[in-house]
Amino acid sequence: MTEHINEGMIPELTAYCQRSGETYRSAGRRYYALAYLLTVITVLASISAGMLAIWTGENVPTPWIGTIALIPAASASIASQLKLVEKANWFYNCSTEYKALSREMMFLAASTPTPQLVEAAIDRLNQTERQADRGWSERLSFFFDKPAQSS
Repeated sequence: MTEHINEGMIPELTAYCQRSGETYRSAGRRYYALAYLLTVITVLASISAGMLAIWTGENVPTPWIGTIALIPAASASIASQLKLVEKANWFYNCSTEYKALSREMMFLAASTPTPQLVEAAIDRLNQTERQADRGWSERLSFFFDKPAQSS
């Protein structure tokens, strides 16, 4: 009975790690895309405000130019407060860990896993998830009651 449970758990753990790795990779891509989008908006707004101020003179109302000129500062503030690039890196690192775990699980599945090996695999998965959660809460969470911690 124990052997059957062990044989069934390893493929399940492998599939879980593969799905998690892809999920984290996808989230990392979304965070990077958002960070790049903010960068592009910042650059375009900065160039636009400068060009409008230089070439249009009196034709464009000053409040419009001022509003466009504020976009880069707002974008930079948003990007820094949300820590978009850091979060993207965190997701990519988690993805890498899950891919490594998946390969370990596939190696176990190719052999006859003992209860001890299955337990060790589950412990490794739990440890990876605890470390990831700690990393997020220590470096990437919002801190409203104390200054942001430096990396």
